[in-house]
Amino acid sequence: MSLRVAMLAHSDAPWTPLYGAALQERGHVIKIGSFHEAKLAGLDCEFLGTRPFLPGRNRMDYLWGVRRAARLLRSFRPDVVFAPFLSSNGLVACLAWRGPVVVSACDY
Repeated sequence: MSLRVAMLAHSDAPWTPLYGAALQERGHVIKIGSFHEAKLAGLDCEFLGTRPFLPGRNRMDYLWGVRRAARLLRSFRPDVVFAPFLSSNGLVACLAWRGPVVVSACDY
């Protein structure tokens, strides 16, 4: 069974391309929304943040990005939203989406 999986994940995080590629290899359709500008080879990634992205400094960017994330999720219509970082992407996912959400507490 193929799922439409939206990931809200920093594209510069080491786990984002690994999760995205692994899900895609299993036949799922993946869309990544990221607050970091880095593109990921072979993965559909959309920038949700503001420039310049300053990790740890622009924490309000996540709250300002809820609307952009909600728009991305409405247009993609995922079966599930996966947010592999609790305090930033997880918060945005829970505020932007009313459907199934999986949040993970990853650490650098």
